[in-house]
Amino acid sequence: MSKILVAIPCYNCEIQIKRVIAGFDENLLDKIEKVIIIDNQSKDDTINSAINAIKTKTIGHDKFNVFRNDNNYGLGGSHKVAFNFGFENGMDYVIILHGDDQAKTQEINNFISEIERNDELAAILGSRFMKNSKLYGYSFFRTYGNIALFPRTVLSLPK
Repeated sequence: MSKILVAIPCYNCEIQIKRVIAGFDENLLDKIEKVIIIDNQSKDDTINSAINAIKTKTIGHDKFNVFRNDNNYGLGGSHKVAFNFGFENGMDYVIILHGDDQAKTQEINNFISEIERNDELAAILGSRFMKNSKLYGYSFFRTYGNIALFPRTVLSLPK
């Protein structure tokens, strides 16, 4: 079985991170080696919110770690932290899930299914703007802005 790391970069996700962590049920946690929450110097109480949400889990709480970057390295810097952690800990795959709850935690199962079908994959990318994607917690104005600013990256307007 593959060793899968789920990395959750966060910046000011105090409210949302609780929902993201709550989405990890026993079935999903059985498929994952480790979940790391990487706080990028949030100005709110993201760290304590994450720690408290992990404490409420009756199973699998030992799979979670919370880190705080020394500086605000941006999303790309947090990705580097995640990939370095994965490399240093012998992970086979790293899945990035944003801490702002704009994708449902259970959608990780889609990526794991692809890994199980083809373990030779080097990368699988998902986008909230792919055809047939569902946008959760994403405002109409942000959707419109993404389409207006980056029209070539959008296959169809979400319904």
